[in-house]
Amino acid sequence: MTHKNEVLLPELSEDEQRMADDFSQKINLHDSDAILQYGAACQKKVAALSDRVLESVSKDLGETSEMLAQLVSELKDFSEDDIKGGFFDILDKSSGKIARMKKHYKKIETYIDRLADELMNHQNQLLTDFVMLDKLYEANISHYKGLTMYIAAGKKRLEKELSETFPAMQAQAESSSQMNDMQAANDFSAMCDFFEQKLHDLEITRTISMQMALQIRMIQNNNALLTEKIQSAVSNTIPLWKNQMIVALGKEQTKQVKEIQQNISDLTNVQLISALNELLSIQDEDRQKRQELVQELQTLKK
Repeated sequence: MTHKNEVLLPELSEDEQRMADDFSQKINLHDSDAILQYGAACQKKVAALSDRVLESVSKDLGETSEMLAQLVSELKDFSEDDIKGGFFDILDKSSGKIARMKKHYKKIETYIDRLADELMNHQNQLLTDFVMLDKLYEANISHYKGLTMYIAAGKKRLEKELSETFPAMQAQAESSSQMNDMQAANDFSAMCDFFEQKLHDLEITRTISMQMALQIRMIQNNNALLTEKIQSAVSNTIPLWKNQMIVALGKEQTKQVKEIQQNISDLTNVQLISALNELLSIQDEDRQKRQELVQELQTLKK
């Protein structure tokens, strides 16, 4: 599911190049309306696509980050105040402390269950977004190729007009010295400049399309990584923590305290906190990248 950030943007095939060559012969540089509309439909599609990408990356995926941060804080308090503070030393000495410990554990367990549900919802949304972004990526690549064909056809036509048609018009104006011929040559020169600017605008739009392809892949890669970490936390880390805590709370024999304490402190709390911190880090990075993408796409559109 993971994609590399680098994307290979398609070049025109031989058939597509021939299509562009054929299309170039139909371009009329004497028609200002035709020049104005040249490639405009494809530009509109890129603009509409960028809006959809913006809508996708701007979505609020819930309060998962806040829950993760709160849970990490609870687990740290649990570890420092109870485990390191002598929980295992009082297992067979104070039923009151054990009861308080069980109550604390149940509180965290309830929070973890809620978090696991929230994480799974988050994961489902990420998977849905991944598929949707794949479709947007393919649509964007199609628009990129369309723009490339417009640019290739336009450049070929412009080169022909500047190398053949315009010199002929200039020669006609110089030989006839007629005002109409001189004005026609000047008007055609202005139309060629207008069309050249239009091709430049298309190249800018194609650059936006290229950058959008990179940005879509970047968001997908980060979402894929976050999805994998969520899956690991929900399927492995959280159940392991629960199992070890249940074992610890059920052990009352002093001879087993050392082994259980080692399991709890080294294997479960530390591992769970580490996993949750990693999720928080990835999610923060994801949020930052999404914000940067939103700003960049808005700037490019302007």
